[in-house]
Amino acid sequence: MGSLVIWVLFGYLACVTIPLAYSDVRERRLPNSYVLPGFVIVFWAIAVCWIHDSAPPIASLLGGLVVVLIFYCGAALGGFGMGDVKLATLIVMSLGLLSWWAAFVAITLAGAVGGVAGYTVLWRSAGRREAATGGAALRARGVPFGVPLLIGLWGAAVLWGVVFLWGAE
Repeated sequence: MGSLVIWVLFGYLACVTIPLAYSDVRERRLPNSYVLPGFVIVFWAIAVCWIHDSAPPIASLLGGLVVVLIFYCGAALGGFGMGDVKLATLIVMSLGLLSWWAAFVAITLAGAVGGVAGYTVLWRSAGRREAATGGAALRARGVPFGVPLLIGLWGAAVLWGVVFLWGAE
């Protein structure tokens, strides 16, 4: 039963990945109508895994708490939108059901992709001198972080599959 709920959860995430990425790039927002139903599914999956394994999925619960606190602080400082906070939390809680390693890789990969995207936008729009001086142009425009989060999600899921599933044979 535990693996079935994981398939349902990641099936849902697969279904909303393209609409979320499109909305984030085009409108710079991650609609609640895509993100919030994922929380219903992830909490259902956590409950089923908890009952099935007789132990709480600590990586999912603790990882979600840590990420929501860190990203909320980032949102309060103007670095993220609240849609990014919710999506990052959903991603970490989902991957935390697989392993703490997958959740960590997803956030690390998202940070790397987002950093490269931000620097690229800064460098292309304002020139090398502006990039070296702190980048007021980037702060004024911002870079949507939902797409890097989604890249981190699927990159970590694929790496987890390669390392833990195919590596077990």
